[in-house]
Amino acid sequence: MSERIQSRRKFLRSVGYRVAGAVVLPKLLRAAGPQRDVVDVHYHVTTSYMRATANDAGVSALPEWSEANAIEAMDRDGIATSVISMPVMATQMPGGAEQHRNYARSSNEESARIVGGNPSRFRFFASTALPFVDETLAEIAYALDVLKADGIYMCTSYGDKWLGDAAFRPIMEELNRRGAVVFTHPMGAACCTNLQADVPVQVIEYGTDTTRTIASLIFSGTAHRFPQIRFLFSHSGGTAPYLFERFNTESQQRKDVAPEGAIALMQKFYYDTATSANPYALGDLIRLVPRGQILFGSDSPWLKPGPQLKAIDGLGFDAATVAAIRGGNARGLLPGLRA
Repeated sequence: MSERIQSRRKFLRSVGYRVAGAVVLPKLLRAAGPQRDVVDVHYHVTTSYMRATANDAGVSALPEWSEANAIEAMDRDGIATSVISMPVMATQMPGGAEQHRNYARSSNEESARIVGGNPSRFRFFASTALPFVDETLAEIAYALDVLKADGIYMCTSYGDKWLGDAAFRPIMEELNRRGAVVFTHPMGAACCTNLQADVPVQVIEYGTDTTRTIASLIFSGTAHRFPQIRFLFSHSGGTAPYLFERFNTESQQRKDVAPEGAIALMQKFYYDTATSANPYALGDLIRLVPRGQILFGSDSPWLKPGPQLKAIDGLGFDAATVAAIRGGNARGLLPGLRA
């Protein structure tokens, strides 16, 4: 009898511990701060080298950045890993191929150094020497094979060329062979930057130039011809989701470049949420593309992650979708995060 009583007491104690743990542990975790589960794929680093480069190119002063301050801010917002991309400089860099090659190499080695010091907190997309093709091919090999970058970082346009331009075909062939991730960041295109002279380029032209390069990739046949490239577009694809019907209608007349229609290609692309974590932009995007194609991006340090994450939480998506956007989709896409 005494053995039965002792056994029952042990059972009740174990149940009590489990119940208490179920109640207390979540409270402790909440008290410790936000869960660190977010991957930020749109994260610009402004190192001292980058700030000096920007000053030499006549670009307005870039904000200060340090690894210690960055990690402190990431912890505060629940960000596990930020994927570095250097601020856009490609069309503002003085000089020719040599200057672009040196800029890309220095940027990538500095990014790799940051990642090497904190590989669980930082990854990086490698800069290129575009619009110079041979230099870019060499840098792709070095960045992916030696520095172990998670992908390649391109602007949406270079002068009067967008990413589907025939001049860039050797680069697309190589990226397709590698099955590379290509993160694109918009530019103010040479054609249109000053159409509204009193409006900053990021207000209108950034979203519009992303749309131009998506159209370029589709209607040049590049997206269909090189299906192993995984394109990741900033800012929920710019204005492209609003134009998908026009894209799709046009593609019906051009089966050679989009046999299944533009919509099928747009649904294969990936998109980040930077500056679009609202019910209008993200609400439309999530109706257009599979939820596995949407990744969180903050556009830090110009915009803060915390308010954008809070906005996504408030859009009424189911918990699985929110978790996928916050980090699950990025971990499935980027090789350095799959472990």
